[in-house]
Amino acid sequence: MRSTPGEPWKACIARALVFSAIGLAAVDGAWSVQESELRSHVEYLASDALEGRATGEPGCDLAAEYIAGRFASWGLEPLPGNSYFLEYALQRRAFDARESRAILRADGRRHYGQLGREFQPFWFSGVGSVEADVVFAGYGITAPELGYDDYRGVDVAGKLVLVLRYEPGRDDPDSPFDGASHSQHAYFETKARVAREHGAAGMLLVTGPLHGRDDEDLGSEPRLTLATTEEDDTFPALHISQKWAALMWGDLDLAELHRRVEAGEHPSALRLDAHMQLAVVYGDSKEELRSANVAAILPGRDPLLRNEWIVVGAHHDHIGTARTGRDRVFNGADDNASGTAVLLAMARQWASRAEPPRRSIVFVTFSGEERGLLGSRAILEQERIPLEKIQFMINFDMVGRNPRRPVAVFGDGIATGVRDVVEDANASVSLELQFHGRRIPRNSDHSSFYRRDVPVLAFFTGLHDDYHSVRDHADKLDYGRMVEIAALGSAVLERLADMEPERFPRFQAAGFLGIQHAEIPRAERRRLGLAEDEGVRIERVLDDSPAKAAGLLRGDVLLRVEGRPVGYESIVDRLGDLGAGSEVELELLRDGETQWIRLTLARRPADG
Repeated sequence: MRSTPGEPWKACIARALVFSAIGLAAVDGAWSVQESELRSHVEYLASDALEGRATGEPGCDLAAEYIAGRFASWGLEPLPGNSYFLEYALQRRAFDARESRAILRADGRRHYGQLGREFQPFWFSGVGSVEADVVFAGYGITAPELGYDDYRGVDVAGKLVLVLRYEPGRDDPDSPFDGASHSQHAYFETKARVAREHGAAGMLLVTGPLHGRDDEDLGSEPRLTLATTEEDDTFPALHISQKWAALMWGDLDLAELHRRVEAGEHPSALRLDAHMQLAVVYGDSKEELRSANVAAILPGRDPLLRNEWIVVGAHHDHIGTARTGRDRVFNGADDNASGTAVLLAMARQWASRAEPPRRSIVFVTFSGEERGLLGSRAILEQERIPLEKIQFMINFDMVGRNPRRPVAVFGDGIATGVRDVVEDANASVSLELQFHGRRIPRNSDHSSFYRRDVPVLAFFTGLHDDYHSVRDHADKLDYGRMVEIAALGSAVLERLADMEPERFPRFQAAGFLGIQHAEIPRAERRRLGLAEDEGVRIERVLDDSPAKAAGLLRGDVLLRVEGRPVGYESIVDRLGDLGAGSEVELELLRDGETQWIRLTLARRPADG
């Protein structure tokens, strides 16, 4: 939270309280949530006046003041020993336009790239120098749950990997990747993480011609980090222009390449001949700034359970403004004014109750989510919310669009009894839900809590073409379904807040084996005599993993874990159900002979 120069925090809060009275008529003291209430919150948060709510900018501060004003007006208390604003320190560093450079060797020629014209480091890019061949990996997606892997048969170890933006079938509503919406596999950070996991030295991303003109703003974005973060990441992640990507393919037209990928041709058959020298370098100056999360507590009534806190969260920041174009404001109505509005409606509801719940409820909105979960990481790393008190976290991020699709529920498989709680709560709401078991997206604030072994639930209605665009406006949200999502959230919260201790969900850490696996082709499956749901091929054994220590090898075929067959889609859930610390027996084929190996599953690494 940035107050105006010389303005003390008390004055900032007073200004927020005055501001909170504006438009309050739309929020009465009744228990029910109205569409008009949600719309009022979204229309303010996603207005042009807030200039896209970028962390560290005045619009994000105004959003925080608005939220704190609402909390105060409803009688919710600040966290003990704090104001409503939980400050944290950031550093902002720009990439050096002269020292950051790229030299592409392709088609027998050298091509020099300029930062902001041919390439732009993503805000999460590492810094340093890389020289390597460039390898194409389609959309850069590994999705075991869908039987899809762009990296199968593609050796990217030590190389720069070129990937397409978005995902296959972007305009096909029947696509397994959510079609006309987008799945988690479309995120830039997800593509970079997957490339890193496959051993790549860096990632280059290009928008395929079938998905639009090359009119992205490639101006360099500064990087924000927590002030305490060690800046030792050397994995470069760049957005490059279509014109520059086309140079890598010689006679093959980039649009034709994109058509072939969309038609199902695997990237392993689409080889390119390109080599790149790349340097991503920071400028000399560091800018120190501060931001704030906003938090309020509803103390519980039970003398013993009131020290157990349930956190309800949403992020109030977005990505700011564009450098060019007629409409330059990334309003972020769905991302994430929608989740913030739902949280505010729930906060008002709970504050108006005649009797508080047994456990305490903490309502918190985060800044910095769009720049690497900075706010939620800070709140835990700096212990502004005592970790030992947090028993559960519920997150609302992008809950306003795609009304014909089920509401995605994440976290139902990582703690005991959670799915039963959600289904029981939904009995009176009747939303269509899609549960995701142990598959937890890593790019929203619930992930910070999940990595600290806190049970989480995240509600999400899916990506769409307006995601991170200037078209994400308030009039495109389905406020009727947001009312239902708020009702479901409150019903879940009611059950958790008053649940007997012996029934309360317990976190179950997923078992980690440490392999990257591939599907076995049908012909080989027949030759080996394997059933359809039996057997995965080990493509890579990760260093410092149980698999490595036990002697598993690339090319082994894993058949069973603890006597139950595992397949391409079932192995992740099977290992997750067994849990970290479990001693298990693996049955595998090696060179045509059956072997049995015992090992102990580890905990998944924090960044894995």
